[in-house]
Amino acid sequence: MPDRTIVITGATDGLGRALSGALARQPATTLILHGRNQSRLDELATTLADAPASIHTIRADFPELTQVHRLADEITDHISVLVNNAGIGGGEPDGTDRRLTVDGHELRFAVNHRAPFALTGACCRCSTPEPPPVSSTSLPSARPRSTSTTPPSNTATRACASTASPNWP
Repeated sequence: MPDRTIVITGATDGLGRALSGALARQPATTLILHGRNQSRLDELATTLADAPASIHTIRADFPELTQVHRLADEITDHISVLVNNAGIGGGEPDGTDRRLTVDGHELRFAVNHRAPFALTGACCRCSTPEPPPVSSTSLPSARPRSTSTTPPSNTATRACASTASPNWP
């Protein structure tokens, strides 16, 4: 199996964590694991330290688009697969209050839609000859409640935001 680099956003919990654990067991794999909490990223890296895959972590908070762009700048070289898993659900942290990001966007829109769109667009414009396969797995309001740690086998899709304006987001 050829070397491959897989980026997983939202890797510290739920499906992202389960997928990280499963992929870490595969040799010739580099995982770039994203999260917004450095201590949770450090704990995940420690948990996966004995796995055959090479593990790297990167922190970025998706409500802030500048952090999404910084993440994209750091990861876009030689990505084989991008898994857009980061998301924010319908309950806390904001309950019934409408919260805006520092960029002035509604929090859930920024995290669940704008950030993965920007990240995917940046990865599709990278210097590799072919855009990476992209999987968008995070639909927090539609997630079934499950205790299974086995990632679904049908999440991989090929997508590219090639028709998006290079100036947005």
